[in-house]
Amino acid sequence: MMLAYAGLLRDYSNDLTKTGSVAGKRLWKERLAKLAPVNVYKQGTWSGDYMDRDNPLWVDLGITKPNPDTGKLTIVNTGGSRSQATRALRARVEQ
Repeated sequence: MMLAYAGLLRDYSNDLTKTGSVAGKRLWKERLAKLAPVNVYKQGTWSGDYMDRDNPLWVDLGITKPNPDTGKLTIVNTGGSRSQATRALRARVEQ
């Protein structure tokens, strides 16, 4: 997920350049607030913190997968999963 946040940081930097620091900071304060745990995310019958490891969206996007031995979710660390995580965070903050 850290690399997904790096994608958001690039977007933030671009927005600061385009809109100026006051408008850019205001915009990104609103955007990043959408990732706060108090904003409940719902998918199917699941609801909770968007960033929760148990969010079924992460499995659907291939960012997490069940460990075959333990059944617990593990993070997939591939280029594709990192790109998916970046796209997911962008989509969430730009809603």
